[in-house]
Amino acid sequence: MLPEGLPPSNVTSSPVLAYDPVTNQTLDFVAASEGGLSSIWNFDAGVWTNVTPSGNLTQQDLTELSATFDAAEGYLLLFGYTGYNDQTSTQAETWIYSAGTWSQQHPSTEPRGTVMAGVTYDPVGSSAILVTTLYGRPDSLTWAFQAGNWAQVVTTTSPPALYGSTMAFDNSTADQEIVLFADGLQLTGPTQGFWNQTWVYRGDEWVNVTAASGPAPPGGDAAMTYDSSERVVVLEDPQYLANGTPGRTWEFANGRWSYLETPSDAAYLENGGCSFIYDPHDGYALLLGSGISAYSGNTTTQTWKLNRTDIGAPPTPTLNVTPRNLTEGAAVHITASATGGYGALALLVRTTVPGCWEIERQAGSWNCTTNGSGEAVVGFVVVDQAGRWVSVFAIVQIAPPPPPSTNWLAYAVAVGVLAAVAVVAVAVVIRHRRRPPPANATSSAPGSAGPPP
Repeated sequence: MLPEGLPPSNVTSSPVLAYDPVTNQTLDFVAASEGGLSSIWNFDAGVWTNVTPSGNLTQQDLTELSATFDAAEGYLLLFGYTGYNDQTSTQAETWIYSAGTWSQQHPSTEPRGTVMAGVTYDPVGSSAILVTTLYGRPDSLTWAFQAGNWAQVVTTTSPPALYGSTMAFDNSTADQEIVLFADGLQLTGPTQGFWNQTWVYRGDEWVNVTAASGPAPPGGDAAMTYDSSERVVVLEDPQYLANGTPGRTWEFANGRWSYLETPSDAAYLENGGCSFIYDPHDGYALLLGSGISAYSGNTTTQTWKLNRTDIGAPPTPTLNVTPRNLTEGAAVHITASATGGYGALALLVRTTVPGCWEIERQAGSWNCTTNGSGEAVVGFVVVDQAGRWVSVFAIVQIAPPPPPSTNWLAYAVAVGVLAAVAVVAVAVVIRHRRRPPPANATSSAPGSAGPPP
């Protein structure tokens, strides 16, 4: 689930994935935290590698990106906007990747608006289809890229102006159509608000098939791709995680939606947007998302793959904490390890033992010294690449330290000696006061006469 060389976390927009069959690369176009394309990464053999090209592609502040492979032309197509935060100066840009080089194109016409449903290649029309939303319009706009030029497609009906949609070409039906799932906010019109609709694009026309497609996935930042091995459109909806439940995987086949039962959903992916692409070279659908860690609350980039082969038994965690009963100030030894499971394992140790606080720590073995008392918990959670969670916990009892040690015998002897000294001192004083005067002493009193002269 967490391969090496992860792309940087993307907290401003969803990641953008595209597969290039010429190079067998699955590419991720990463936006910087402040917006704008910052780097490009390739996923191969479970490892992300930075393949950002030299030149000005990543210096254009490109945002609202969308990418697809243009099979008719044999190159990867990338579309986006600059100046997105200033609607009066927004400029569309079209780039292609061919023969290992990125180059900007300058077609006479370029799509207006902002990318909402992305771009998908349509082999029926031998063109890349892009759907945008233009502020102030009640409906969306459809554009076709063919032979290096953009042209607006005028359709009888169009999906309404959208925020949050995804598209994929469905090659499983006789009609061979583009499926659009509108899973977000309708910006204008009498039915503004959150909802979900399913549309298909056939022969340069949009058809609303929501009513016939059956119970649809819930709305919220979904991503979709076509799984050519299973001949179905697959959708992942991470929005469920906003309510504390896992994302859900759905399939669209024969014009209807159905929930796909998987061993576990992408439970680690929080509500931060995601991108889905099928990699025919490696034979699985790849899901990439940026979201908040269910463990630490930190923003992370997470990679998942949907593999329908046998994934075997869940992982087995092992946690040893010794001693379980100790006194404050003593050391505790913690060892955590895991075996089995499917694919890479995400390992996490959390502990509330005073002096051994750990918010998010990988498995291993270490000692720490306690500096508080009471009952504490050590927890170890393991998540495998199939999204299965297994956890184990240990309770530790920490007693407060004893009072300072005292030699009671010495204390008693000291008290006895002091008492004896006091008694002797008192006796001496009393005896001194009672001693009689000498025999030749003459008593005198104030005012009495002395002896005769």
